[in-house]
Formats: sequence, C-alpha cells, structure tokens
Amino acid sequence: MTDAGWEQYDGFAEPAVADERWEARSVPDGRGGLELLCDRTAQVSIDDGVREVRLERFTRQAVGVQNLDNPKHLAVSTRTFEIPSGGSAWFRADMAATAVNTDGVDYRDGFATFNVIDVEHKLIFDFTTTGSRIHALWELQAIPVGLVPPEESFLYVIDNPELGLDPQPGQWHTYVAHLDSGHGVVEAFVDDRMLFRTADLPAVPRLIKLGMGVLTLWPLAADGSSTSVRGQGMVARWRRISIRLVGGDGRESASGPSWTDDAKLSR
Repeated sequence: MTDAGWEQYDGFAEPAVADERWEARSVPDGRGGLELLCDRTAQVSIDDGVREVRLERFTRQAVGVQNLDNPKHLAVSTRTFEIPSGGSAWFRADMAATAVNTDGVDYRDGFATFNVIDVEHKLIFDFTTTGSRIHALWELQAIPVGLVPPEESFLYVIDNPELGLDPQPGQWHTYVAHLDSGHGVVEAFVDDRMLFRTADLPAVPRLIKLGMGVLTLWPLAADGSSTSVRGQGMVARWRRISIRLVGGDGRESASGPSWTDDAKLSR
C-alpha cells in the first residue's frame, strides 16, 4: 500500500510531541474511582522514530473484573478521528514485540496491540502480536470499561491459518485496519495480507481513538483473583502511526480532531 493520502499521526520523532498525542488510559473502576490501565513498572521510551514499552515482569493485577485485569499498559490517542458519513477510514501502524520469560506461543501470557477503538459503542478492533503469533481481537466491551452488561458483551481472538506469515520475535510488521461505514464492513491486513473481515457489526463505528497496548488474557480464578501475573513480560514497539479518511464520494477527507467529542467520550 502506498503512502498516497495518508497522514502521519505520530512518527515518534520527538518525545514532547508524543506526550501531546497520547495519554495513559484510565477507566471507571465500578466503585466511583478511576483505574489506571498501566503497569507502574513499565519503562517507556521514544527514540529514532520508535516508541518502546519494556515490561520485564508484569505486576499490574485487578480483582473481580476481567477487563480491568487484562491491560498491563494502554495509551490512547488524544485525538478522536471521525469517519466520514458513508465513507471509510484506514489506520496503519508498524508494530514489533518480544515476549519475556515465555515463548510467545500462548497469547494469553501477553501480547502487544495496535488498537482501533469505537469510543461511542466501546467496540474494539485490535491487532495483537506476541512476536511469535499474530491475531485480530474483536470485542464489545462490558462495563465498567465498556457500556453493555457482561451478557451482551463479547471478545474473540481470531487466528487466520492461511495468513502465510512466519512472525519472529522483534520483527516489524505493518498492520492496517479498514473501517467502511458505507458498507458496514471492517477489514484487517498484515503486510498487505487479509487477516480478518466482518460485516457482522453490532454498531457502525463513527468516532475512533487509536491505542498502543500490552495485555494478557488469562481468566480470573473462581474467587475473582488474578491469574495473569506469572513472571512473564513483554517488550513492545510501535512506529509510523498513520490515518487516511475517505468520504462517501471517494474524496480524501481532512482528519482534524473532534475536540467536542473528545471531551464527552474520552473518559
């Protein structure tokens, strides 16, 4: 895919610019407070066009709420991107990951993410990589992180056995999400190969935030305690995060921020 029509949101050339364009994610904890979705031991650095998050050993846990336990680090864009009515949005990032103290075969131990987040409906469309495996993650989040009760939520991790890639730890791949609001379709590509496609949308995404994360997916124990911290960690890297908006008439559209929507929807 060429660079025609793409706007770079963050090339990670300057830490000060990145600080303006990303924020650590906090969500309601269900008890009237806020839960920071970032492990406090994470070492975050920006150098030579790359943002790196290094977690030698995960320490962050949450009791009793699965989707509060999963994130070990999550930063989201301070900008909200509006998909043109009847049009499309493309979101692109390079991402690399290396699992620490685990072989990366079981994604539940930890994975890096490039997140595409529908902030109105809390419909989540993620790319995930352990460095050894690549998946798509398709989720409608339950409260307190999302908006629907647990019985209406879903979370699927999708493996395409015909993707034809042989990912290796630390290896860069290019991830592109295409959200077509005119046809109600979402597509995911890795290195220009189709990873996932669906037209089965519970809602049509309109307002999007991007994210960079490190997560686990080990279910809570029967007593509600966390099982996700097992001595493992992750090194995750991102670069060249870009967007492209196309109107329903096929014309390129400006990707300016929706500041009013941010104020209402980012918390």
